[in-house]
Amino acid sequence: ILLLNRMTNGGRKRENLSCGLELECCPSIFQALNSVKDHGFEFIVIPFIEPLNITSLSKPLSKLTEKCELNSSIRDCCSSRADLTLDASDWSSLVVCRVSGFIQCDSPDVAVQRKSEEKLLSELNYASYLNVPAVLIPLNKKCNANLARIVHNFCLGLNHFIFWIELPLLFQEGDELDSWKSWNELRMINNYSKRLALILRVTADLPSQELWRKWIAEPVKCLIIDVDVFQLSKSSAEPCLSEAHRKFIRTIVNNNPAVQMVLSGSNTLPDGADLSEYYGYLNTLWKDKSPIDTIQDHSTGWENYLQIPLQPLQDNLESCTYEIFEKDPVKYPKYQDAIELALKDKLKSSDHIVMMVLGAGRGPLVRCAIAAAKLAGCADYTLYAVEKNPNAVVTLDYLKQTHWGDTVRIVSQDMRDVELEDKADIVISELLGSFGDNELSPECLDGATRLMKPDAISIPSSYRSHIVPISSHVLHTESLNSRELDKAWDACLETPYVVRLVNYQSLAETRKLFEFHHPNRDANIDNTRQAQVDFVSNDTSVINGIAGYFDTTLYKDIELSIVPKTHSEGMFSWFPIYFPLKNPVAVTKGETISVHFWRCLNKHKVWYEWCLSEPLPTAIHNPNGRSYFIGK
Repeated sequence: ILLLNRMTNGGRKRENLSCGLELECCPSIFQALNSVKDHGFEFIVIPFIEPLNITSLSKPLSKLTEKCELNSSIRDCCSSRADLTLDASDWSSLVVCRVSGFIQCDSPDVAVQRKSEEKLLSELNYASYLNVPAVLIPLNKKCNANLARIVHNFCLGLNHFIFWIELPLLFQEGDELDSWKSWNELRMINNYSKRLALILRVTADLPSQELWRKWIAEPVKCLIIDVDVFQLSKSSAEPCLSEAHRKFIRTIVNNNPAVQMVLSGSNTLPDGADLSEYYGYLNTLWKDKSPIDTIQDHSTGWENYLQIPLQPLQDNLESCTYEIFEKDPVKYPKYQDAIELALKDKLKSSDHIVMMVLGAGRGPLVRCAIAAAKLAGCADYTLYAVEKNPNAVVTLDYLKQTHWGDTVRIVSQDMRDVELEDKADIVISELLGSFGDNELSPECLDGATRLMKPDAISIPSSYRSHIVPISSHVLHTESLNSRELDKAWDACLETPYVVRLVNYQSLAETRKLFEFHHPNRDANIDNTRQAQVDFVSNDTSVINGIAGYFDTTLYKDIELSIVPKTHSEGMFSWFPIYFPLKNPVAVTKGETISVHFWRCLNKHKVWYEWCLSEPLPTAIHNPNGRSYFIGK
């Protein structure tokens, strides 16, 4: 694994920042690498071309390249770096090559444009020959369509390096969003290629909060920080950054834990300055992340990782899956509170209470019911544990023998088919998925209504799905690359995914979509749903998909939620769900975003369909459940 692309070392998280040094002029790569390693840096960023007859590392390369005309050979004033100066393993892990600054592939001058294409392809081919891990290409103007085309076509060949696309946080001239628009144009022309990496050059002037949010949502691979951005500490005369710069960098690091940094402009260091102090400062800043909360502690490594939602009705869950959910510190105490409150209400009109845990799994809700009964002062009760997974029933039987005794009656059967001698006063279940109803809680609980008394209480009593359009380069790229060989090419873009959202931007406030109540005693139960939800975009951006959440009322005022604004603090049992769009849709600030959703079903399956009608109509995604469905 290339040093430039790895976060771990021997299975352990990195303990220190991966930081490189950008050299404007580098006659001796071997000496430069030895020198930067002594100061704590791991790699170097150098120009492709090597000036002839240069002995000073501090002599600016720009003075030489200004003499190189595009109509003449680079070799007239410079030479390509010989591969024998380093071992192949060092080329492939310690060096990033920067394309020549005089290349202008989008110049209005056709002759300059063509010569630039020729020079760029020559350098890219040589980079492939050297097997460097990355090639850095700076974008200094808004329109780079021809450069994007060249990069796209080059990626189709037999080469493997990553394109580091460098952009300043702000262009010196033009609109504030021009820098982000340049990145957006290039990545869209390249169809969100995984071989593009965003490199941000941190400027002295920081962007507004609006643009700040956009950069934070992007998959930033590396930050380039010029020595001129640093200040000298008044107390120790050591280099430091302003509070605003520190806050920005910490935020980037929190959203991109594997981000690297590059120190630039070392040839302009103040007299007596020590490179080691700059690395030490950046390393300390990189380590100074936000404190890890419960959710982060249990989801490290799962950031932006797409997972197909579980189907516990169709498939039997594994023991390790049950174990993960049982560790949630919030969900089960809330369930226990809800059961206790329901028991107290039932005890007002009945001496003997029948409780049923439908979908008991390995018994966490059974334990909650027993504890709640004790707290509520309910000694006379019958408790059923109904579970269809025969493997989990083994665990339930063991717990009955060792802990519960005759307190619990275990039933190994599907709740929709089981017949019991008692009717339930309280039905308890945890059949909710990341979208509320996506694990078929409505179908299961409606099928078990016959087990309930007319005045029975269902825990949960209701649940609601919520949606919001989002922009996320990472999720769109991951969706594109989730294709399965035995399915249609676009099936991966018609499949919802459960994902720990990190690099994304919500483009509006989250709004409610569907709602279900239990027990459902309608004469004709219909669990199909359809809805149009309108949003007003809060930013100029690109819509890559729809993020889905849910909240639930367990009983009365006891609730659980994964909706961002009302998220139950510390709860990690559910990640959000993500519905991709096949083609990203551009949207401007203030425009209406109209999202349409359908919950469809037949005798054998349930599925979702979705599309946009504004700002641009899209095709219906997942028609007839052709790419994804939940089996009954």
